[in-house]
Amino acid sequence: MSGLESIIGQLIVEFGYSRTIYPEIAKYIGNFTDKVPFSISEISAYALIGAAVAIPSYYGIKKLYKTLKRRKENDTLHFHDIFIDYKESFRRAKYRTIDAVKRFGYNIKYHTKQTFRRIGLRAAKTVGVLVLSATILAGIGAGTVLAYEGVYGLNYYRVPIEEKLNLQLEAPSQNTLIMFAYHLAYNINEDMYLKDKEPSFTPFEIGGIINKGVDDIIYSIDGIKVNSSHRVKTAFLREIFTFMRADAYTNPLIHEIVYDDRQQEYNMGFDAGHEISQLKGYPKENEADFIGYLACMNSGYAQIRLGAERKLFIIALNYIDSKQIRALLNNRLSLKAKENFDRDNRLASEKIEKSNKTWNELYDDSLKAQGIPEGIENYNKVLLDVLAYEYVKN
Repeated sequence: MSGLESIIGQLIVEFGYSRTIYPEIAKYIGNFTDKVPFSISEISAYALIGAAVAIPSYYGIKKLYKTLKRRKENDTLHFHDIFIDYKESFRRAKYRTIDAVKRFGYNIKYHTKQTFRRIGLRAAKTVGVLVLSATILAGIGAGTVLAYEGVYGLNYYRVPIEEKLNLQLEAPSQNTLIMFAYHLAYNINEDMYLKDKEPSFTPFEIGGIINKGVDDIIYSIDGIKVNSSHRVKTAFLREIFTFMRADAYTNPLIHEIVYDDRQQEYNMGFDAGHEISQLKGYPKENEADFIGYLACMNSGYAQIRLGAERKLFIIALNYIDSKQIRALLNNRLSLKAKENFDRDNRLASEKIEKSNKTWNELYDDSLKAQGIPEGIENYNKVLLDVLAYEYVKN
């Protein structure tokens, strides 16, 4: 696709879908799932797994019961034939033996033909079942892809946020990274102190604050508000986050957000901002992080700003080449900040160690298929967005 065709395609998606059709989709689906206090996607997954185990087990047990019942009835008949009337049983056994010898040659020929015939019929049936199953699965897969693109996926092809805000993304110098990380460390220490003086929020309340903040940021960018509501829900089975190596996840088909509540409370704001931004039409990881970061910083609450500052601080440290400078910057954090961050790091290390590598590879490939060439590394691009935004703003 040429550059001009790409631009035209982005504009068509931007104004023909992302700013017109999609806000209505997000509004109606999001407002419906928001009323359900538990995770619909998680319960649905448990139901499907239970059905996959229960249905075959039921029919298998039913078939086994019928087989055992039939054998028992046959055994009873055989017992009667042999022991109730001995003479009749002996006579029958005699003629059956003679008849079996006479029919021996015929039976070999007949059953050989029948066996090959049955094998052929079974093979044909098996092939037919496989073809039918493959067709059904392909139809389900195609329908799922179309549904995904229709209710969410097309947003990947809208005009990039960097072009809307005229952000020039460039690799920052080491001095810029050090200054930015130093500034973040100062803010982290201050907000770590201030957060204890604020009232604590429930996940539902934090979701409401961030939902409004994301709406305001998107309105400042696109001039529209996606009036959808998205409750931040917790999972019954937390191990799913370890498997996925994630702090939260979004189900784009039903517009639902599920959060790992093993984390520190101050991380919820940034994670919620990321997921809500995706459901409001910005699915690219760096763009969702960027909007979520701005929503947290504009929230007016230290405990919500803190998670966004921590995330950017970690990314900035990873971009700094010198280990000594990274250690010095890390030492700029207060003792309280270090203790809290150590707990975050232990949970993150556990997820890295126990996460499913195949899942991560598939997720990386799915991002690349959606036009994000760097895949999972796209998360780190938020640092470039924030630095470019701060440069334009100042």
